[in-house]
Amino acid sequence: SLVLKVILHPLTHKSMDASLKMQKIQPQVQAIQQQYKSDPKRMQMELSKLYKEAGASPLGGCLPLLLQMPVFFALYTVLRFSLDMRQAHFVGWLKDLSEPDPYYILPILMGVFMIIQSLMMNPKKQQLDQMDEKQKAMQQSQKMMAWVMPVVLFFVFKSMPAGLVLYWTVFNVLSIIQQYYLQKHLNKKES
Repeated sequence: SLVLKVILHPLTHKSMDASLKMQKIQPQVQAIQQQYKSDPKRMQMELSKLYKEAGASPLGGCLPLLLQMPVFFALYTVLRFSLDMRQAHFVGWLKDLSEPDPYYILPILMGVFMIIQSLMMNPKKQQLDQMDEKQKAMQQSQKMMAWVMPVVLFFVFKSMPAGLVLYWTVFNVLSIIQQYYLQKHLNKKES
């Protein structure tokens, strides 16, 4: 988890920077959407131009997640099917990293850290005040997903190998730490 987080740090930094820029240009995005609502092709051209000028990208946050998926699937295969991992005692209650956590401690921790990370990504009150009704509705659905997704993933991960849940949980904790420092650094840079 730590090695992958270090490798992905430059991409995560750019992704977070692009996300903050996207939040900053929301009033301009709204103005363009309002002005060209009857001409979708022109609206798309103007939005692309605005994104390019601002250095923002609506899809910028997906790349770090997509790049770690091959590692995730490879780790699942190794933990599930490698005989070397059977009976590999780790620590405390985790007697076998290739088997699910018998007490569901790791899946619960994973869900808690996912909620914390989601809450950290919520916009501030002043940003919410600048949003139109459509964006506020979208924020409301994202807020709901911040609570629903960890519950769904708890049920998915509770039957996965404990080593995989441990990897994902540690990755989430490192992401929270990284996000905290990046937000602090990028907000200070904007001031």
